Amino acid sequence: MKEIQRVFEWFLSQYCFMVKTINDCVIQQTGMLFIQFDDQFGAMKKAANHFVVVIEDVTVGKIISSATLLIEHKFIHRASQRGRVEDVVVHEGHRGKQLAKLMLESLRLLSIELGCYKLTLECDEKMRPFYEKFGFKLGSTLFLQLRFFE
Repeated sequence: MKEIQRVFEWFLSQYCFMVKTINDCVIQQTGMLFIQFDDQFGAMKKAANHFVVVIEDVTVGKIISSATLLIEHKFIHRASQRGRVEDVVVHEGHRGKQLAKLMLESLRLLSIELGCYKLTLECDEKMRPFYEKFGFKLGSTLFLQLRFFE
């Protein structure tokens, strides 16, 4: 656990560099503006329940993949925690290199280390076979949503 905290603290110390490079990758996928990214990253940093893992192409100094583990503190399961995979992104020029597999395995191991009783994710139906290759299964519960904007 101390190693995870050390890595997270290092990540936060590299904030300026990471914001620039993660921003490039996230903007490509979402169309998000830099100021929106910066504000959101600041809020995530304060919440201290988001763990962002990244893969950097050191030959060019750019982040080419990132994913987030969100920790939910629960009352059920003896006040345990649930991990949720969010925002898995691989730069389009680096797809097909099993980077998402590496990201998902990193989040799986991190969620175990943090004491999560389960790890979940939400995805479009078309992505279901992709995530099933990594051990995710359709759960017995129904996912419902109430959207406030698109």
